[in-house]
Amino acid sequence: MMCASVKSSTRGPALIPRMKTRHRIYYVALFSIVLLGLIATGMFQFWPHSIESSNDWTVEKHSIHDVPVIKIPAESAIPERGDLSCRMHTCFDVYRCGFNPKNKIKVYIYSLKKYVDEYGMPVSHTISREYNELLTAISDSDFYTDDMNRACLFVPSIDVLNQNTLRIKETAQALAQLSRWDRGTNHLLFNMLPGGPPDYNTALDVPRDR
Repeated sequence: MMCASVKSSTRGPALIPRMKTRHRIYYVALFSIVLLGLIATGMFQFWPHSIESSNDWTVEKHSIHDVPVIKIPAESAIPERGDLSCRMHTCFDVYRCGFNPKNKIKVYIYSLKKYVDEYGMPVSHTISREYNELLTAISDSDFYTDDMNRACLFVPSIDVLNQNTLRIKETAQALAQLSRWDRGTNHLLFNMLPGGPPDYNTALDVPRDR
């Protein structure tokens, strides 16, 4: 989760640094994208066992059985563990967001793929209904773009809403293989269940660099 840092001062309350109008627009639009994702998933957070598998359709309206299969070698690179101190100025590159003449942040969704290990075993379960609906909400919005060269934010099609359905190491390796990963810069991961019962963690355990 990303948020802007606040500098403290001995002469008074903390003040948010002044931003250029253009950057302010980017931050407001970024907040809107995150809010959209939270709204799409928030209704399910009190029903942790309601995350259901969507076996038939994907956000691209293709059969789940028709997606490409990507084999992950055991020696594939593993990202570093996520930095919980991640802030806007350390994990977000605003200079990637200047491609739109209307100053509107654009979001790219990676094409759905099925990741398997060297033995053909899936890295995670089929994409959940909730994550499918989240991706659909983004793709139907004005913020969506199918051109990754014009995108400011990137949303993997790898479903990490429920950590209990993931193979931690292999999921991290799959994230690292995304074409624009770059240590997770400008990538949004949505998670509702970090860890397993009875002690749910406060953050996703999948190593994700930033």
